[in-house]
Amino acid sequence: MSPAAPKHPCSYPGCAVLVDSGKSRCDIHRKQEQREYNRGRKDNPFYKLYSSKAWRKVRKVKLVMDPLCERCRMKGLIEPAKEVHHRIEVRDGGDPFDVTGLESLCKPCHSRESAESGQR
Repeated sequence: MSPAAPKHPCSYPGCAVLVDSGKSRCDIHRKQEQREYNRGRKDNPFYKLYSSKAWRKVRKVKLVMDPLCERCRMKGLIEPAKEVHHRIEVRDGGDPFDVTGLESLCKPCHSRESAESGQR
C-alpha cells in the first residue's frame, strides 16, 4: 500500500489551509465558489425549469422508463443513463415535460451531444 499524497495549500489566493490531494480548495472557498457559480446560473432563463419539481419528476419517470443510455444501447453497449436530454431543445420549441421528446443518456453521450449542438 502506497502512502497518501501530501496535503497542499488551498488554491484560493491568500488561503493557507491545507487540503487533501485531488482537491483544489478548502471547504470554505469551495462553498463560496459554488454559491457564486449558482448566482450566475440564476440569470439563465432555463434555471427555473431545470430546478423545478415538475422537471425532477419528469426526469425521474424517464430514467425509470429507460434506465440505460439509449445511444449506447443502439451500439450494443450497456451503460446506465444518468442524464435526460431533450431531443428538440426547449429553446427551439420542444415541450420540456413531454416524456416522448426525452432521451435517457449516460454522461459521456450527453456531454458529446451538448458539445456538438453548441451548448457547452
